[in-house]
Amino acid sequence: DGYRAKGERELAIQSYAKSLQLNPHNIYVQRRLQELRFLSAYDRGGIDEAIRLYRKARDENPRAYDEEAMNSMGYSFLRQGKKGEAVEIFKLNTKAYPESWNVWD
Repeated sequence: DGYRAKGERELAIQSYAKSLQLNPHNIYVQRRLQELRFLSAYDRGGIDEAIRLYRKARDENPRAYDEEAMNSMGYSFLRQGKKGEAVEIFKLNTKAYPESWNVWD
């Protein structure tokens, strides 16, 4: 979390990836790593690039990017005034988890 807090996203990704190798069932680390990878893809190519990464990850592992993590990222974009990006994330979440009340609030 130190690298993440400093905005050193690539170092944070490396650190979380190493941590996940040591403890592959750590949900907290999985979520943070997915979030960082999504945001890194967004930085490189905007929301379209981030969505491509999301879809690829979900194709490989349907449990990637759980509803809570996506909802959190959507609200984060909303707080930053990035309404279009937030809407796209919320749409992805409703498609991935249509039965969840949480994604519709």
